[in-house]
Amino acid sequence: MGLGWCDAIASRIQSSSHKNREKTRLIQLHRNAAKEFEKLSPNIRSRIVCALKKFHETSRGDIRQIRGELWALAVGDYRVYYWKRAGDIGVVGVDHRSQAYIPERVESLEKRLAG
Repeated sequence: MGLGWCDAIASRIQSSSHKNREKTRLIQLHRNAAKEFEKLSPNIRSRIVCALKKFHETSRGDIRQIRGELWALAVGDYRVYYWKRAGDIGVVGVDHRSQAYIPERVESLEKRLAG
């Protein structure tokens, strides 16, 4: 499938809050998150993309702070780990809920945040 799906996730939202000044907000993906995402079925990938777009636009969703800047968005049985800064979202991992919140996994995700 390649990395073409990144284009589907990299949504750009324009807001004109100050006289024609456009602000672009992005959803960025860590390369390891991209690999995890590609292993999922097309149906699950589609659900995650839709949930990320909705969350990005509305800041609403089933979210939970994991530790520090690391958050998780629940999408069915999957957890999408991310950070959010100045309107941008950076996805650092995707796990099935059976693997979610394991301390070793959380530590590896935090390392992705730092690097």
